[in-house]
Amino acid sequence: MLRYTLASVLAHKGRLLLTAVAIVLGVGLVAGTFVLIDTWRAAADEAAHRPPRGVDVVVGAAQHGEEAVPVPFRGPVPAALVDRLARVDGVAATTGVVLGRAQVLGRDGHPVAGREPVARTVDPSFAGSLRAGRVPGGPAEVVIDPATAAALNLRVGNRVRVVVAGRAPESVTVVGLLGAPELAGAAFVGLHPGAARYLLPRADQVSFVEVRAASGVSQRELRDRIAAALGGQYAASTGADLDAELARAAEPPSLFARLFLIASLVALFIGTFLIRNTYTIVLASRARELALLRCIGADRRQLRRAVLLEAAVVGAVASLGGLVLGVALGWGVASLLEAGGAIEVDVTGRTPHVLPRTVAVALAAGIVTALVSAWRPARRATLVPPVAALRGDVFALDRRAGRFRTWSGGLLLLAGIGLVLAGGLADPAVDAMVSAGAALSGVGVLVLGPVLALPVARLVGAAVRRGRGVPGRFAADNAVRSPRRAAATTLPLVIGLALIGFVTTLAAGSRASTVGGFDRALRADYQIQAFDPDVAMTPDVPRRLAALPELAAVAAFQAADAELAMETTTGPTTAAGPATVELAAVDPAHLGSVLALPVTGGALSDLADGGIALRRTVARERGATIGSTVRLRTGVDDPGQTFTVRAIYDTSGLGGYSIAHLPIYDSLITPSDYERLVGDPAVTRVYATVRAGVAPAAARAAIARALADQPTVEISDRDHLRRRAAAELAPALRVYYTLFGLMILIALFGIVNTLALSVLERVRELGLLRVLGMQRRQVRTMLRWEAAIMAATGAVVGLALGTLVGWAATRALDLSATHVPIGPLAACAGAAVLAAMLTAGPPARRAARVDVLRALAAD
Repeated sequence: MLRYTLASVLAHKGRLLLTAVAIVLGVGLVAGTFVLIDTWRAAADEAAHRPPRGVDVVVGAAQHGEEAVPVPFRGPVPAALVDRLARVDGVAATTGVVLGRAQVLGRDGHPVAGREPVARTVDPSFAGSLRAGRVPGGPAEVVIDPATAAALNLRVGNRVRVVVAGRAPESVTVVGLLGAPELAGAAFVGLHPGAARYLLPRADQVSFVEVRAASGVSQRELRDRIAAALGGQYAASTGADLDAELARAAEPPSLFARLFLIASLVALFIGTFLIRNTYTIVLASRARELALLRCIGADRRQLRRAVLLEAAVVGAVASLGGLVLGVALGWGVASLLEAGGAIEVDVTGRTPHVLPRTVAVALAAGIVTALVSAWRPARRATLVPPVAALRGDVFALDRRAGRFRTWSGGLLLLAGIGLVLAGGLADPAVDAMVSAGAALSGVGVLVLGPVLALPVARLVGAAVRRGRGVPGRFAADNAVRSPRRAAATTLPLVIGLALIGFVTTLAAGSRASTVGGFDRALRADYQIQAFDPDVAMTPDVPRRLAALPELAAVAAFQAADAELAMETTTGPTTAAGPATVELAAVDPAHLGSVLALPVTGGALSDLADGGIALRRTVARERGATIGSTVRLRTGVDDPGQTFTVRAIYDTSGLGGYSIAHLPIYDSLITPSDYERLVGDPAVTRVYATVRAGVAPAAARAAIARALADQPTVEISDRDHLRRRAAAELAPALRVYYTLFGLMILIALFGIVNTLALSVLERVRELGLLRVLGMQRRQVRTMLRWEAAIMAATGAVVGLALGTLVGWAATRALDLSATHVPIGPLAACAGAAVLAAMLTAGPPARRAARVDVLRALAAD
């Protein structure tokens, strides 16, 4: 039986080729995901563990909020902490590090785009970590990262212009190359301590403190001593723990890994339908062969084992091909993500990381998928009595099974659709009902497949029957001849197109919500901000714009993080606990000219010194109302200031993506209060409204002339901002469509495979059709339209289901608008049908070349 099995694989290798392709694609996605994640993780670990500099403990601000932030990026601490730590027993030396933003300007006068800019002070301890050159010896010298040097073709000794914290560009000399110590992959500028005065708002602050231990004192011991001396006021971390924390921060997000793995598993799941369909048809064509084996002594278990062994061999060979494809996919996707800025560490210069676990998972996934898919066809084939198999009576449809499918699948599908509609139409929408309904609907479609495929295929085929003559009538009849086979062929396409329909509908609703919120909120004609949104501008920018006669109103926004707590007559209350909020300052007299905020309490015009306006979500969480007193502070040693709530505004109807592109913050105060509280004059964004009667082009030209010496400033008009907000979903959608497109590719392979195998089954039928006068061209047309009917059936069911769930999801996400994109959905359906007709070309040409005399002699 072993020799028979191996000989059978070689004899039917053509029939099993497309089965192997499905396994290769599915396993390739699984292996590619592991290769991408492992390569990314290895690069992040290497980037975080650089040559040691003798830093034993790092001290910075305490953690605020639930999001884990490494110590260096938690905000400034008093510079006096440096001397305070120097007095702790076991401390040999302390260094105050200043961390901020600086950008290197290219030859075109603009910053290097694509990577996050960061700057920090560099001392002689970095000498061993330099890639080239030396550390800065004065304020006029810098070190930069190798990637920036390569992008700008810079070498040690070259002169370059650097913008520090949005101020005027300064010409400095590059004296060394160094990777960003705390932020792998950043566009890094290392400054001499004497040149770092503008990186932080106040000169009496540092970002964090590096501590070196005396001889004989371990990192953990020194950390515990420092923690005890500080009494929990600040956070202390060992150098080793910080390296591990920075490595974790540079690793791929768990959501990213889960998304790719889920897509890989769905692709394998879709592949099981193709493989099962293949074995069903192949074993049906080999029924007499199996019956003869039964007649000469082979029992059912031997035949079943032989068929499963055949599937395992195909699965193992295809898995090896999938592993090779996965390495290429992982490498290619990693390079694309790094080029797009999604990966912060260098992965292109590394050998792809292929762990033994990846090889084992790839082989297991392919073999198990093949065995699971072939199990039921193998069992059914070996249950057929030998005499019946010799007559050709195999795989008769069980009517009771059809009735069971009808009732059970119909009930599941109706219950699922009912839950989706009930959850989506509820006010507010019920997430749990929508999720449960989507799951039940999907299971219902799977169970109801053979029953559902028949009427839909007949409906779709009716148009082909009327419009394509004799080939169209034969194609329509063939598409519904075997409901089970039609369902097994179209269900993969249903799954892929359902996911496409879901994402397309959800994206359309999100885009409509974003654009609507943007149009309702923004009144300004122009936005002026730095190329990198985290880099501030000098206060000279809004002053220059306010002097332009072409502009009617100019509003400057300043922003910082602050801690907000409710105040009572006896002091701060901890009933709700302090919260970190986004604090912004803007002149209330100009706010209404550039931004329309929906106010639910008080009035923004009442905002004056000592007053504060809160976003509704923050006010509700803190229990604040109009007239309440809150305390804001920006640092651990900052006693803060009290403010009275004068207005509450609600931004929930504007959409999250539009808010990201608008000057909307958790709280608003006046610029004078902001200066007293934060002490930083830097400006985050500036908005301008054009004076009536002035042409937009003239206003933009005036703005550009006024800011000609500000190379880091970007001028964006309203239409550009609108398009940018609407395109926020585009990167994620490209990833989703690519993954789902691979699933649809597997489904199209299923249609081609079914047609190719059905040609082998229908050799005698095709010969008779040729004898009766059907031309080769008509045979090709018949098979192409048969593929089109199957694809259209899958498109109708899949897109209908995906669109329904996508609409309900937009309701469940509380988006301000829902939209069903008829045009894109119709284009998806048309593309699927066209692709099916094109891929059906090879089987159709093969069918048309069938020799008539041999076909009539075939069994």
